Amino acid sequence: MTFIAAIVILAATVLFMFYKEVSPWMLGAGGILLMIARMTRRLDEMPLRLKRALRLELFSALLITAAAVFMYLGMREWVALLLSAAILQLYASFIIGKELKKNAKGEAEKGKQNK
Repeated sequence: MTFIAAIVILAATVLFMFYKEVSPWMLGAGGILLMIARMTRRLDEMPLRLKRALRLELFSALLITAAAVFMYLGMREWVALLLSAAILQLYASFIIGKELKKNAKGEAEKGKQNK
């Protein structure tokens, strides 16, 4: 579902140049789909730093939805909101990858110690 939402968001930003009436609705739908995907993820038994990064991803989805509202209202600040969301998403993806590698490494070492 995250992949579909990302494609819809990308299409909405590209289509803004040609179809300004349709793109705010597409961006809003993509942002809402992304928020649903982020909110339905289980955070149980995850390290605190990983939980924070996942919540940061949720906040970036909220910024994308806010950008859709600004786009619909004809305000140009939607570009800044979308850029902020992209930067937060990029940062969170690096942190999530780093934490997942660290957790996998720690679990592998625990498995070796138990043998």
